[in-house]
Amino acid sequence: MSGIRGEFLLSGSPRACNLKASGSRSAGKAPSNPAILLMSFIWNCVMKNDVHEPSVSALLIGGYASDRLLVQEVFRKSGWRLFEARGRHWATRLLEKSQVQVVIAESDLPGWDWKAILLDLRSLVHPPELVVTSRMADDLLWAEVLNLGGYDVLPQPLERDEVQRVVASARRHFDLQSLRETRRPALAAGAA
Repeated sequence: MSGIRGEFLLSGSPRACNLKASGSRSAGKAPSNPAILLMSFIWNCVMKNDVHEPSVSALLIGGYASDRLLVQEVFRKSGWRLFEARGRHWATRLLEKSQVQVVIAESDLPGWDWKAILLDLRSLVHPPELVVTSRMADDLLWAEVLNLGGYDVLPQPLERDEVQRVVASARRHFDLQSLRETRRPALAAGAA
């Protein structure tokens, strides 16, 4: 097996990764099938931990009197970036100026509930994943959030490990969605 050097765009910055081609390919020639190339990347980089967890930029929307310090601590310890906004005006300005992959929002904000937030996010070129938090989190809310296009629901009070797991997972989902959107025009052009 020969090693091939390939470069992939992850979270807005190129990261190099070693790919392994099958023994039948000549040295230095990358697999031509994009699906094989992607699977090689996933296996060699992600599964073998050759790349670090991508950085996260998130927006926390709402008051969060009791949970704010916990969320700030999770982000600080993970080396992630956290923006905060208490209302629609500031949240919209932050979303326009900063590349955010995840939005964490309370389910019932005065004058701007999670459904309105989701509609506003859909107007963005690369809409971030929406994680809804609620003191009344139940299966009905979870199903509604997922069915309307949100990413997940976190019950309040928030738990440190669950916040970290859900935000990291939402970030990975954002990357996959961005990759699909990037590949779609290329695939359509190839079919024409």
